[in-house]
Amino acid sequence: MTPSALAQFRSSDEAWWQTAISRNEPNLIEIRGYPVQELIGRLSFTDLIALLAIGRLLSDGERRILDAALVAGADHGPRAPSIAAARMAVTCGVTFNSAVATGINLLGDYHGGAVEGFMELLSDLAGPSMSDEERRSAARQLVASFRERREPVPGFGHQLHDRDPRRARMIALLEEAVDDGTIRGVYLGTALTIEAALADAVGRELPLNVDGLTGIVYLELGFPAEVAQGLFSLSRGAGIVAHALEERLAGARIKGPCPPGDELVRYVGPPPRSLTSSSSSADASYSREFWSTFGEDGICVYWGLSREGLEQLDALTRRRLVRFTNDVAYGDEEERDTLLAEVAGLADNDRAAALRRLVSDDA
Repeated sequence: MTPSALAQFRSSDEAWWQTAISRNEPNLIEIRGYPVQELIGRLSFTDLIALLAIGRLLSDGERRILDAALVAGADHGPRAPSIAAARMAVTCGVTFNSAVATGINLLGDYHGGAVEGFMELLSDLAGPSMSDEERRSAARQLVASFRERREPVPGFGHQLHDRDPRRARMIALLEEAVDDGTIRGVYLGTALTIEAALADAVGRELPLNVDGLTGIVYLELGFPAEVAQGLFSLSRGAGIVAHALEERLAGARIKGPCPPGDELVRYVGPPPRSLTSSSSSADASYSREFWSTFGEDGICVYWGLSREGLEQLDALTRRRLVRFTNDVAYGDEEERDTLLAEVAGLADNDRAAALRRLVSDDA
């Protein structure tokens, strides 16, 4: 068990705070041993990020690709939850830094944080002793394991872009960096190998996205995976600041996630009722509509499908079925009842197959 900070302090000759990053004393500031006055005007902010995080100065080529990674992730408009949240926060009257923090705090494992998982899996496959064929085989096994668990491979694909517009330029810069000796290119090559294996497995392209592209840069430059979300926060933070400022200057007040009366909000609770009413029986149609909003567990309840039956469906079919279930639950009542009746009489395996056909591209 890791000892507490106090126990460690009492049992060693270490100071309470120990850091190899900076020294700050009266009239003295040093960063990694360099007087700050020497760094000011000589180092770019990108240089300083590397010096602080990994303790070394970048070459011109290294600075170029790290700059590119930070620019690539800086903004994705109000479609991005982090940016939308910061803009909403500003309209609620919080301080500007609180609005920015609101956006930053939405960056997690699913939004902005896939880069860490990508770097971890890429590190496992980029062993220098692997031959090209061994690496291709390992990539195929990796993709197969994710598909078996019905999980997306981090760093690939995008819900908005069929092909992330940042990909081509970032790959070109990385290939130039390999050619001029700036980086070895092992992580780049491994990422492209996984990309090809993924395309073969799913039958269509799922190209590297910004998480994967920036993760390649960070690994090639020697950044550990643990710092990845922090680097993305620095990058996306610039966009969050800009959007929060734009919203503040616009002067809007209390802008919520969607406008009043919009179809984006739907009540799925019980029908109007009274505390004085003696009736407490649940309405069956309400129960189905309620559960249809709860993703995979909801569709099992809605269609009477077991978890084993659901697991026969691939990830794409399951996502389609969630959307289809919501459409059915709130669609034409006669059509809904017909579909439910057709499925209700089937065995579990046949029920899963029937639902797959309902949401297939050919349906």
